[in-house]
Amino acid sequence: MVFIFMKLFKASSIITVLICFSSVNAADQIHFGSTGNPLNGLTVTWHSTNTNDSIKWGYTSGYEQGEFSGVRRTNYSGFLYDYAFPALQPSAILHYSLYDGSWGPEKTFKTSIDTSSTSFTFIASGDCQMNNYDLGIWKTNWQTCANAVGAEEADFNIQLGDHVSQLTAWGVSEWDSLFRYGINLFENKLIYHTIGNHDNTWDEYEQHLSGAALRICNLFVHPNNDNDFWYSFEFGNTAIICLNSQYPDSLAQYEWLLQTLQNANNTGKTWKAVFFHRPFFTQYRSASNNMDPYFGTWWKAFDDYGVDIVLNGHKHNYEVMKPVNMNMNTAAPVAEYGSGPDQGRLEIVSGNMGSENAPTPVAARPNSTFWYNDRSAYCLNYCKFQVNGNTMRISAVHPSGFLIDSFSLHKDISAAQRNMKASHPVAIDAFPDPFNASLTIHLQLPVAVKSKIEAHIFNIRGTLVDKLSADRAELSHGIPWNAGHLKSGVYVIRIKAGNNTFVKRVSLIK
Repeated sequence: MVFIFMKLFKASSIITVLICFSSVNAADQIHFGSTGNPLNGLTVTWHSTNTNDSIKWGYTSGYEQGEFSGVRRTNYSGFLYDYAFPALQPSAILHYSLYDGSWGPEKTFKTSIDTSSTSFTFIASGDCQMNNYDLGIWKTNWQTCANAVGAEEADFNIQLGDHVSQLTAWGVSEWDSLFRYGINLFENKLIYHTIGNHDNTWDEYEQHLSGAALRICNLFVHPNNDNDFWYSFEFGNTAIICLNSQYPDSLAQYEWLLQTLQNANNTGKTWKAVFFHRPFFTQYRSASNNMDPYFGTWWKAFDDYGVDIVLNGHKHNYEVMKPVNMNMNTAAPVAEYGSGPDQGRLEIVSGNMGSENAPTPVAARPNSTFWYNDRSAYCLNYCKFQVNGNTMRISAVHPSGFLIDSFSLHKDISAAQRNMKASHPVAIDAFPDPFNASLTIHLQLPVAVKSKIEAHIFNIRGTLVDKLSADRAELSHGIPWNAGHLKSGVYVIRIKAGNNTFVKRVSLIK
């Protein structure tokens, strides 16, 4: 309660008036995440200075599902509260009200369609931070983008990193502004987030999160809800995988990626989409932030398991790459996009939800900066993905509604056939494993190969450390590899014979 004393003067009398009113700790920064798919694990989070917040909700304005306490946790100011909904009805309107000392106004949220459906829509976009230009202009650009995406019909959204700039002069107030001017997006859409280089303070040597990085990990709820920021979920015929490109050296993340991609193939997913902040391919290359050291790990996994789409931010424009398959060619694109062993990955950069002052819409134009570039556009943008069975329609959109680019991907054969081809058989036998100095590599090839076969051995960063040569008969009996000169760690053996590629990971322990 707040009390105000006022003195009123009338003639020779003094009248003291006591005015009393209730202070309101209005809940704000309302946003939606999920610990699973959009219907199982949906969680609403809000900020409050109150110490015992609650929520009441239902499928009608009567809030018939009941009243529940929020789960409180600390925030950079005040508290955050979470409420995890039970499994929800598809295509439903949720009515809810938040209690933070008093009940707030009724709000609504629309749930996704049935998560078993193979016809659905999602939106991906990144880089909404204030990037060293006029604050007022940034607010206008970000709010314009957020309002446009918030008004789209989509079953879920993906944020591709760099929510804020972490400018010293701003501090945590940049997060406050992000939520304030993005309210029509955050309050109306479920968003899956990845971490960007501007979102965090990351100690590359100690390899742990600190400072601002913990802030973003604390703000948003996601599957595998911890500070690692790699996770996956499924929607219909599609596997969606989030990686943390601020921590690409992580062996745990790499091994998790391999297993997750294998699971997607084992379950016959038609589409596999991976998203993270820093792109492998872009027209704006710089040694300080490229992903080249991880061609032998991350990108190799994308090629081996037939990832269809790679989504990134980081560069503040819209870019589409040509079909890239590094197993087939490291200096030229392949003929077509797809998940087959002879097809290429589609990498898209969508990195301007306000990060650059480029409000004028422009159509995508051909781009020949490097061999992998196809087309690009420099303006505010987001990407819409409309999945319909074996077809995916992709549209790059300016917040004004202007269509920057649009094209479709088609699967000409079944997912099971593609995945069977993409999942290279693990026919390499290496023993002993783990080993402390040398091991024997054995491979019984399924096809007759007359020429010499080379075994390339890489460290976990994708650097070639050794190369062996043998014929088919020698490989069948086993060839030795002496690793006594190398450090302990995980190494990847890759053998290509004809159209077949075989991969085996081994552990050297000294």
